[in-house]
Amino acid sequence: MKYEVVHCPSVLIIIATLFFHLLLLQPSLSVGFKIKKPKRILVTGGAGFVGSHLVDRLIQRGDSVIVVDNFFTGRKENVMHHLGNPKFELIRHDIVEPILLEVDQIYHLACPASPVHYKFNPVKTIKTNVVGTLNMLGLAKRVGARFLLTSTSEVYGDPLQHPQAETYWGNVNPIGVRSCYDEGKRTAETLTMDYHRSAGIEVRIARIFNTHGPRMCIDDGRVVSNFVAQALRKEPLTVYGDGKQTRSFQYVSDLVFIFHIIYKMENLMECWKTTLPYTNIFHFVSY
Repeated sequence: MKYEVVHCPSVLIIIATLFFHLLLLQPSLSVGFKIKKPKRILVTGGAGFVGSHLVDRLIQRGDSVIVVDNFFTGRKENVMHHLGNPKFELIRHDIVEPILLEVDQIYHLACPASPVHYKFNPVKTIKTNVVGTLNMLGLAKRVGARFLLTSTSEVYGDPLQHPQAETYWGNVNPIGVRSCYDEGKRTAETLTMDYHRSAGIEVRIARIFNTHGPRMCIDDGRVVSNFVAQALRKEPLTVYGDGKQTRSFQYVSDLVFIFHIIYKMENLMECWKTTLPYTNIFHFVSY
């Protein structure tokens, strides 16, 4: 009996399809073929000015995002365009109270950042920075998540060094009217580093300077929003002091891009040429 081998394209397609699905189920079987797994990411304060832009980038990247916000300064309209997306979840919650979630990464942004807002309820502000950060670090420890704390240039207090290097410790006032925010963020940095040293949590600390862009509150009392508000009202622009001082300003999309860079780096020290696990984020300009 004579046999003839017939090459059937449909059979080859079926075999190739089964092999591909096998690779998806068992990535370790593939050779030189790495499948990137989307992350499940928690963003506290994700309905705020900076947080909502970060959420946009993470969703665009293909990750699943959980936003936790109590809407004290955050606004639902900042993230409304993601409602209905199966990769987006919005939870109204105050991080001063613990929350149990399963996530791979934590971006901790929750805290009012402008003087108008953080001085409105100073005790609540420092509780958010201290108790809220403790709760988020505890969550990071439990689930093994990498943790990024958004800190602030205010940790330097009324600095005597301009611009401030990461090695500068600042000139601070622990009993002033701004200390609820300044000392709160300093304590949050302390807690972050203590969890890193004692529990081995991977951490990043980003000290943010003046940021501007879409979704910023027009009444937050900061220089760029004041300029914009006065211009819209056709009022003279207020220049504080003698006009010779310097400030750092950065656009919000640039800030979010740097978040992405420093978060994914395995060797933060090497990138920033510093011996510290934190960095200042600013573009220095003069006006």
